[in-house]
Amino acid sequence: MTTFIDFRYTRTLAAALFTGQEREEADIVFDLSKDDFIAVAIPAGLTGELATFGGDTLLYADLSGAVAIKDTKGTTIVEVHGATDRERIVGIRIGPELIGLRLDDVTRENRWTSEKASLKLSTDSVRVMGRGTGRLSRWGELFYKRQKPTGLCVQLTMDWHHLRAGIPLFGTMTAEHLIEQGRFRLRFKSYAFDSSDAEVTDFVRLFDCDDDPEIAVHLTPALYNTRVPNIPNLAFAVIESTSIHPHLVDRCNSMDEILVPTTFTAEVFRKAGVTRPIHVVSHGVDTAYYRPPERRKPLPGGKGFNFLAVATHVERKNMRHLVRAFLEEFRSSEDVALFLLLRPEFHTSQNNVALEFTDWEREWGNDSAPIFLWTGYLTREHLRDFYANANAYVMPSNEGFGLTVLEAMACETPVIALDHGGVVDFVNEQNGTLVPTGRSYLARDIDTIPYVGDEFHEPDLAALKRAMRDVLVNEAAARERARIARSDCETRLTWKAVSADFSARIEACFESYHDKQLQIDQSAAPDLTLVLCVMDDESAQASLDYLKETRGESTRVLCLFTRYARIDDVMRARKHGFAYYRWDGTLDNALVIARSIVTGRVVLLEIASNGRPMQVSQAEVQLQ
Repeated sequence: MTTFIDFRYTRTLAAALFTGQEREEADIVFDLSKDDFIAVAIPAGLTGELATFGGDTLLYADLSGAVAIKDTKGTTIVEVHGATDRERIVGIRIGPELIGLRLDDVTRENRWTSEKASLKLSTDSVRVMGRGTGRLSRWGELFYKRQKPTGLCVQLTMDWHHLRAGIPLFGTMTAEHLIEQGRFRLRFKSYAFDSSDAEVTDFVRLFDCDDDPEIAVHLTPALYNTRVPNIPNLAFAVIESTSIHPHLVDRCNSMDEILVPTTFTAEVFRKAGVTRPIHVVSHGVDTAYYRPPERRKPLPGGKGFNFLAVATHVERKNMRHLVRAFLEEFRSSEDVALFLLLRPEFHTSQNNVALEFTDWEREWGNDSAPIFLWTGYLTREHLRDFYANANAYVMPSNEGFGLTVLEAMACETPVIALDHGGVVDFVNEQNGTLVPTGRSYLARDIDTIPYVGDEFHEPDLAALKRAMRDVLVNEAAARERARIARSDCETRLTWKAVSADFSARIEACFESYHDKQLQIDQSAAPDLTLVLCVMDDESAQASLDYLKETRGESTRVLCLFTRYARIDDVMRARKHGFAYYRWDGTLDNALVIARSIVTGRVVLLEIASNGRPMQVSQAEVQLQ
């Protein structure tokens, strides 16, 4: 029996299962038993009452450039000064005894007492920086406490979505700890959009400097990055499969050094022909946030023992194999359930996911234990609560690292993972359970187009069943392994430790570049890229074969496919050695992608009625 839970529409179920909204999704309420931090942006020239704190105090700005916190009688508690002809970003500290303001490099604090402090803006013109990202208080604290760095100026190239929304993956979390260290002056750049798009994000507005970069660090797959000339370039890259496109190998070899999160990725890159120095620097986990609860609570609506899996709905995650193993192994008479947080990828319809899941159940389910399926939005706080209160976390997927497994381990939850890929760097028989691989398969999932044609591995189904049964029957032993896992996270896998290793590699790369005057030969790099735009399900076979036969040696081909592309065309592009990527079907977006990925002259092509490509427009693409 499968129970479908669609929290996007059934809010009562969401309220019953989750602990509630994150603060920044509702009115911001401060916990006066500890220090809280926020940062607010005040537009140029704005004066008067800006915000109130629980009705007891207010944030005020005047024509002289003063920004102050006052009590209800109008008495100034704390005040800082700055220019009025530009936007002012003010850091605010709300604590049990002290209240403070920071503007530019000046901090003022004073004693205060209040029984409550909830922020309410008095005008829509004032912006709380980081609101809705899950990182509001963290960014506010970093801004308020930051020291002015004097070290290298490091340009970090990151995913625009991380810069915008604060997604706590390697890029954002590493950047946060670099800011906290005060070791480097930082510049930020997005690989997916023009610099103007990246600069408007809250993260960049809070922490960017105006200095010229001395080293470029690419916190994204090297496929998307172009080398910054005349300075050393260090790239962080990860791969989930054992196959690497030649274009990615070329990009890696255009860098001075490569960082990877696991030995698995390092071995794959070396075998594929990456000749640049490769160093392993792990991802990390926030052990202060992802932690075991004081008292574990059963997941509401679940059973006595609840397995948990969190994944995007893509092929390499092996969710269909997990579902099959659970439906075949556990009966409805048993006090056990599986919570499957199955997030669709690339806006795949929830209804399509539910229909596919129903087909799996019809094929394998026979009086099975229940599976609770969810395909809605998942906040970081909700995810942490799921990890912490599940009885076991199971993720038999193909991973270059496996961040969700590490987060579950930090919550001291027993984990089951595939004995393959990046997870074996931190999951072993002492701190978890590893399931051997079964058959291999070629990916044909158009929703993850970079992996189409790559080889992945199923879990050994019988072994997966045994592992889940063992954790259920021998829960005490599984909990002991989980305690070791938590200790491993605290000892060597915190973001603080990881970012320290990362900082050391940045400095070592800079020193090596200047000591050896290491230069990368770019003379053979093609200066012209043909970008073939394949609209929806239009057949591209004739065009792909035509380009293969007629393109010159100095010309390379980038194929842009929509989510309705034909798998056979993607496979043909792969066979011909063309690079390929997902796009939204517009020429503007095609240029944005080309500008992010290639240098030199770009020609956009579309498929003509005769099946051969025709030129649509031409643009000079400058190195970003």
